[in-house]
Amino acid sequence: MRQMPDPQYMLEAMGNILMRILLASGDLLLADDFEILRSFIMELKGKDTFLGFQGSVYRFLYELLNACRQGRKSLSPVHQAILYIEKNYAKDLSLHDLAERFNYSSNYFSTLFKNETGENLVSYVNRIRLAKAEEMLKATTWSNCEIADRVGIHDYKYFNRLFKKNHGCSVSEYRKRYWRDRG
Repeated sequence: MRQMPDPQYMLEAMGNILMRILLASGDLLLADDFEILRSFIMELKGKDTFLGFQGSVYRFLYELLNACRQGRKSLSPVHQAILYIEKNYAKDLSLHDLAERFNYSSNYFSTLFKNETGENLVSYVNRIRLAKAEEMLKATTWSNCEIADRVGIHDYKYFNRLFKKNHGCSVSEYRKRYWRDRG
């Protein structure tokens, strides 16, 4: 005869699964919706009957679907990509990967991105990376090579050339000037 699993264990496991679903949906949700749904899961874990939990799960999934639809409608694909880039600037980011992530062809997504931001994807990503590098140069004692790596530019010569083009001086010169002017 099969032994039935402990109901509390099942409720806890289902709550954890729902939390994973919510986390996976995070990029599609507005921040307020994410917090509301996260609180809802915490309440679900407190249910004491499986039937009560089951009804609440259906309601949660319905609300999640609606929140994803609303979040997605309010964020253009380019805006979603920008949010993704700002969170993941240190990763390898290619036009092809981002276009695929948002279900567009590379050419079409490139056009959308350029029309909405006024710059191409590579320029935009490099601008974000250089801004993050500038923050790190001012706030840390990490080596210039380590900073380049941390912002996702793994070729230091390219990083330095890009930095010089955008700031008018090398990375080392920038750091020296910053600390000299502060002191």
